[in-house]
Amino acid sequence: MLDAELKETQFPLTWDNSMRTTGRQCYRKLYWFLRGYDFIGKPIYFTWGSAWHEILRYWYSEEHSWEVDDEDYWTHAKLALAKGQEFYDNEIADQDISGDNSRENLESIWTNYLQEHPNERWSQIEGGGEAGWEYPIINSDYSMGGSLDGIIKWPSYGFLVREDKTTGSYLTDGYVGQWSFSGQVSGYDWYLKQILGPDDVFGVLVNMITKKKPGPRSSWSTPRTARVLEKRSKLESQNFIDDFLYDIEDFKQAWLAWRWPRTPDVTNCSGGVGKAPCLFRPACLVDGDYRQLDPSQFQGIGVRSESWEPWRRKGDQL
Repeated sequence: MLDAELKETQFPLTWDNSMRTTGRQCYRKLYWFLRGYDFIGKPIYFTWGSAWHEILRYWYSEEHSWEVDDEDYWTHAKLALAKGQEFYDNEIADQDISGDNSRENLESIWTNYLQEHPNERWSQIEGGGEAGWEYPIINSDYSMGGSLDGIIKWPSYGFLVREDKTTGSYLTDGYVGQWSFSGQVSGYDWYLKQILGPDDVFGVLVNMITKKKPGPRSSWSTPRTARVLEKRSKLESQNFIDDFLYDIEDFKQAWLAWRWPRTPDVTNCSGGVGKAPCLFRPACLVDGDYRQLDPSQFQGIGVRSESWEPWRRKGDQL
């Protein structure tokens, strides 16, 4: 989309966590994101992560109460792995397979996952599995949207969003603890309470795995799986909504001025510890009007084939 074409459209009225965090990182990055520029193709770590999600989606696609010594349990587990590997094979194309993003590592972590979580105490409810969602924010012109990995009902807790996370880093205390501050998690918690009521909702189950495997001589003992249950109070939810709306109004001021300044935080540009470099960093170095630039002339940048609307993602709509 050209600069003039975006300028003629309406300021977005539905926002998700990706749009918000992109804008918080850099106004100019948000500007190019809204023009439709993104990764060309799919990086290998996205493919691997999506394959892992396919395994879990199939595994939790139907309720089962089999014990681990039942034949049906292992038949279902093997089919789940096969679904993920089939997705991986179809998507891998000419991507550079390196490190932990291998097909074999899907089986390795799946074996570990089943050992750590052989039987679940929850039941998957209808509507889970990559379902898009969108809900209006009261007393505002805006809606929040996104997509969910699943919704579960867990005895003694209530209803929770199940959010599956994969990482190439270790499951350190810092990584596991970050979800207490996550706007994405707060958004899921807020949405579930809107549709089911606050009394029956506990919050969000963050279901994490790491692709990293200890080497033959490694003394590393960090687990490959971890889970946390995240809960937000009424005040925390209200503060989150207030902050969410504040950021949108902030982005609207950039829209009205049609000025998208580059972030002063250079680690958002070139990367840093635990932070990947920005996709648009070469475009930002061009001497000229960034609004007239076509970022797709740079390696790795392409144009999305459709609008960014994960809340319309196919699946069981909630």
